[in-house]
Amino acid sequence: LMQITALADNGHTRLGYDPAAAPWQLPVRVALFADGVYVMRAQDAAAELLGARIVAIDGMPIDTALARLETLRGGPRQWRRVYAAEYLMLQDTLFGLDIASDADRSTWTVLTPAGTSITRTPPVLESRRVLLGQLLLPNAHRIPRAG
Repeated sequence: LMQITALADNGHTRLGYDPAAAPWQLPVRVALFADGVYVMRAQDAAAELLGARIVAIDGMPIDTALARLETLRGGPRQWRRVYAAEYLMLQDTLFGLDIASDADRSTWTVLTPAGTSITRTPPVLESRRVLLGQLLLPNAHRIPRAG
């Protein structure tokens, strides 16, 4: 249904969800930069991903995954791309678009700040409460601010 709504190609039109049926959330928050998508906050279970650039999800290159997620919102490409990065944190959305092969988990390949490629499976959070548009996670490790 989100893809059908996006066909209007209006960045202000979206399909929401009932909070009681909120999507499954992963224990990370990501941010989109010119050179890629980075994990900016992570709970303990995904702390190894902190600061890493996402390379692939379940073997799918991140640019391919983002292109699929962009089909969920209308509007200018930049607007769709920002929302696509936020949708990366929603496990059932990844599964629904065939980015993740399992409804309950996805395997992320990342390039750490030290330049090491690692593959991890962040656990889905028990809480179904999701706040899109915010880079907040209670009890999360964070990238320190400069200055």
